[in-house]
Amino acid sequence: MECLPSYEILYYSNGNIESEHWRQNNQYHRLDGSAYICYFDNGNKRHESWYQNGMKHRLDRPVVIVYYSNGNKQTESWFRYDKRHSKNTPAIIKYCINGDKHWESWYQNNKLHRLDGPAYIDYVLNIGKYYYLNGERLTKEQFKQHIDIYVGCISDELNLYFDDVNLIPIVTNYTFEN
Repeated sequence: MECLPSYEILYYSNGNIESEHWRQNNQYHRLDGSAYICYFDNGNKRHESWYQNGMKHRLDRPVVIVYYSNGNKQTESWFRYDKRHSKNTPAIIKYCINGDKHWESWYQNNKLHRLDGPAYIDYVLNIGKYYYLNGERLTKEQFKQHIDIYVGCISDELNLYFDDVNLIPIVTNYTFEN
């Protein structure tokens, strides 16, 4: 038996909204906005999450956004069907309170993974860049070897080289076959 959608709102003792909840079938669910929003007692957003049928899910935009009390974003996280996942952007971005990017990590299907560079980059502490393929941490050299093998499986005719500054694969002489 399907339950009707429900909306619940909770308040702080000062009268400001503490949280808002959208549910259907006793699960967080909302198609036209975030299904869970939590606020600081000053009224600024603290956290918002998008859900479909109880799963963190949203296409091409962050699913979970956490804010500092000043209103700046603290963290953005991408999910598809409850798994950390983003194809063309980092799946987690952590920001400093002033809005500068602190670090980012790239995931596909809940595993650290990136084909065109490091899957983890720290911009503040300078602790390094880390390379992952399907959750396996690799050295820069291992990463280059794996990418050469991966790309070789796509096409024997493919020429690939890396720019040494950003370790971005640059492909030449490749055409898609119909």
